[in-house]
Amino acid sequence: MWGAVISAVALGINLRLTIAHFVLSLISTAMIAHVMLIDKKLDPTLRVIDALYAVRPYASVLLLACVALFCWEMLVYRVFVVRTRPRTFTAPAPALSFGPATEA
Repeated sequence: MWGAVISAVALGINLRLTIAHFVLSLISTAMIAHVMLIDKKLDPTLRVIDALYAVRPYASVLLLACVALFCWEMLVYRVFVVRTRPRTFTAPAPALSFGPATEA
């Protein structure tokens, strides 16, 4: 559940991260439903429990793929920011600065 909540930050970044967020939310919802259905094994829900249990390995691979996508986007953006950073220049100190006084 926390992964889906934290990934909500990436909702507006781009389409891939938005899709990854919804996948993480779906996986989180399926996990919560699976735990709740196992607590009370009623006859109508037995097939759903079996289906969620069968999907569990695929969901873990899908979760790892989403995490890898988030890490990739983070690293690519960070490298892009580092490479395109303009050279810094020293701006003149403002008039009411607490820094050292400059000679006029």
